Amino acid sequence: MQRHGLRRLVFTSGIVVKTHQLSYFPRVVMRLIMRNVLLDQVADKQKGEELLRRSGIDWTLLYPVILTDGPLTERYRFGEDIQLHGFPKVSRADVADLILKLITNETSIHRELFVSN
Repeated sequence: MQRHGLRRLVFTSGIVVKTHQLSYFPRVVMRLIMRNVLLDQVADKQKGEELLRRSGIDWTLLYPVILTDGPLTERYRFGEDIQLHGFPKVSRADVADLILKLITNETSIHRELFVSN
């Protein structure tokens, strides 16, 4: 990106990297599921995120909760420390809407944001 003069990236990661944000029961369930299947993927995501943080570009890391194929509602919440209860969900359409809004939002640069319904 730097070589081509591109400065802005909104990078969609996964809530599996930040399970501490979830309430107790969903956190335990995700860790049990991840134990064998996703550990390598989570480690790769964490390495990639660290490279992004050190990259010098204007990044935003976005952590959607459980994704659905639901419609665009524009009734989602996002922030660095939002309350997540149970097994929170958000539609892919709402995540896409937020990404488009964040691209031109300078207050989100170098921030890690969660998004949920």
